Amino acid sequence: MDYNGSVEEAKSVVRVSLFDTNRLRERRDLAEAWPLLKYERRKWRSRGEKIDYYLSAANAEYHFCPISWDLEAVGPITLKLEPRSEQIGGLNEMG
Repeated sequence: MDYNGSVEEAKSVVRVSLFDTNRLRERRDLAEAWPLLKYERRKWRSRGEKIDYYLSAANAEYHFCPISWDLEAVGPITLKLEPRSEQIGGLNEMG
């Protein structure tokens, strides 16, 4: 989740995706060029340390294309994630 606002300001359309490590691996030099933000410095000693953590915690066995929902139109959503090996490549709304 990545949102820096209040609940009152939030839009009802949400976009769901898995963190894609491919772009980070391909352009690590660009990611490391950014300084750590104040709140990040409380946890990480360097941008490289944070990147290493994200890459080590990623699960390459799952993948899906990002999908959007209007929460006011559909209400609560349940997502089913399929293994990458099955080449499904998507999320399915369960209810």
